[in-house]
Amino acid sequence: MIISHDPSLGRYLCSSANEIPEAARESIPDVVKAALGGNGSSLDHALALAFPLTFLRIDQLWGQLRLHLTSVNDLWLYQPVLQKGELNLFFGWQAFRSQILDETFEEDHAMLPNRWRELYRNINSFSVTSYPLHHLGWKNTPFGYEGRMRIPEFCHQSSIKPTLVKKMTKRYAIAEAKVACWLWSDSGDSLWIDEGRCDQKVYHVVGSAFEDAQPLDDPEEALDAYLAHVVGGGDPKLFNFRTASFL
Repeated sequence: MIISHDPSLGRYLCSSANEIPEAARESIPDVVKAALGGNGSSLDHALALAFPLTFLRIDQLWGQLRLHLTSVNDLWLYQPVLQKGELNLFFGWQAFRSQILDETFEEDHAMLPNRWRELYRNINSFSVTSYPLHHLGWKNTPFGYEGRMRIPEFCHQSSIKPTLVKKMTKRYAIAEAKVACWLWSDSGDSLWIDEGRCDQKVYHVVGSAFEDAQPLDDPEEALDAYLAHVVGGGDPKLFNFRTASFL
């Protein structure tokens, strides 16, 4: 769905810093303003280096970076976005980061593989959607930091019984309260992390087969290859996380 540009409704789609309404310019970080009109890599160079396959595809296939800007009760909400046909790729920019969050970043994200952390350092992951908004609860790309799911929420959303999920936690001696789902695809694949141990292992589950959960050999390469597949228009069902290859 095309994102609307309608200043009369307080909605803007800006291709350059000059197009940002004057009242909103101070609310937008300089790094975001400088990246407008460029490719996806221009927004976050460290992220692009962490996921080279993904951003090669993004820069090849997606349009120039724009800023989706909305005025709500004198508050400016903004989302960097790329577009390809009827699809939008929204970056969940960390609009309200503080020095305290920056100082605790490594501790707060210690459970993640090193390269995965770049998905949350400046942005808050990204989503590919036909919707004109970066909505919560998206699938097929890693969840936002606050959106990762504990067992009860995952079971509620998926209708998978908790007893099945517990086959994974029992097998790998993971505390049930400490494990979280960080990615869930339309194909039913899910990726889980033990946030108690912080050993950077990522467990892959196919559908409801939690008894067959397996730690990925190289979760950094696997996620990069998978996201490159997704942003390139590939069907998540055609990707094998355990071999980091296409079916």
